[in-house]
Amino acid sequence: MWCAQVAFWFPFQLTLPAGGYPISHEGRRAMLDVESSSRCWRTTVVVPAADRPPDARRNTYEVRAGVRGLEIPVRKAIVSSARKFLEEVEEDVGFAFLTVSFEKEGDCPEATALDANALVLLIDEALDFVRCFASVYRLVSWQTDVFLPTQPDSPAVRIEIARNYTFSDGSLTGEFTTVSQNLRMPADPRSGSGKPPLSEAQITDLDHRLRTGKKLHISEELRLEAWELGAMHRNFRLALVVANTAFETWLQWRVLKEFRLRSVTHYPPNEPDALVNVIPQENVMPLFKVYIAYLAGRDVRTEAVYAQWRTDAYLPRNEVVHRGRMNVTDAESRNALQAIAALSAFLEAELTKTRPRATP
Repeated sequence: MWCAQVAFWFPFQLTLPAGGYPISHEGRRAMLDVESSSRCWRTTVVVPAADRPPDARRNTYEVRAGVRGLEIPVRKAIVSSARKFLEEVEEDVGFAFLTVSFEKEGDCPEATALDANALVLLIDEALDFVRCFASVYRLVSWQTDVFLPTQPDSPAVRIEIARNYTFSDGSLTGEFTTVSQNLRMPADPRSGSGKPPLSEAQITDLDHRLRTGKKLHISEELRLEAWELGAMHRNFRLALVVANTAFETWLQWRVLKEFRLRSVTHYPPNEPDALVNVIPQENVMPLFKVYIAYLAGRDVRTEAVYAQWRTDAYLPRNEVVHRGRMNVTDAESRNALQAIAALSAFLEAELTKTRPRATP
């Protein structure tokens, strides 16, 4: 066994503490080290200062992003009022420096024996772990500006190998030899948009998912896709529909999981088909009326959180899908996502709370 280590410029700002993050992915393990994560200002000069008339009147315009109730400037433009010409633009951009270390089978090659094709394969393997990290980071942080990287997006700047190393949980030490070094920044660092740091709960969730190699459930991917459709692509109508699809997918999975945890295979008891065949065919309303009512021991449709979901998410989705409604606003898609999140949290707590009761 030997260890490869590939360092990248990652063109996105990551708002988590610097340090090592163990990853389990497809039966393999790696250590991803966030060495730095920074914000900086990128300035684009349209008209050099020497060419600007000294008596020209200038106005500064700011674009601001809302972050937890705060308005943070992310772009600033200087415009000459006299000549009505854009002179300078400043943008808030973010980047991170990531180092990925992973084990390889066989004997460690000599540094000089690794040709260009071998280096490309090492970079692709390292990027596979980075993509795993980025997908989990996106889900935990809801920072949809962070994309899954490609090699042009995140150029490798250093490749090292080691035959003498110690790979333990949370740490990596070794005698590494540099094979290739190319200090090249990303061509297009992305906007940081003044993102807040991850909370302790988010960091704990991120660490757990990376260590266990837990895959994103399809409902989680759909929920993230809905958020991105609204926040990034401004397609509020499709965001509303996808968010409801995510909820229905999660609800079917969660109800079936709860029956399995309670060792109930058929419900009602005289039903000939097993629940594993019945639940995936049910839509949302029978799940609430029949199955969740049984599991929770009461009809949760009387709860305010259910009424909020029905008003803000379920009914607007039906208007779009079945009546061709076109005009969905940003606020409506956000309200749907919030109502779905609230009802999901309520149902999770309710099903867990009622699980110890006796079941026939």
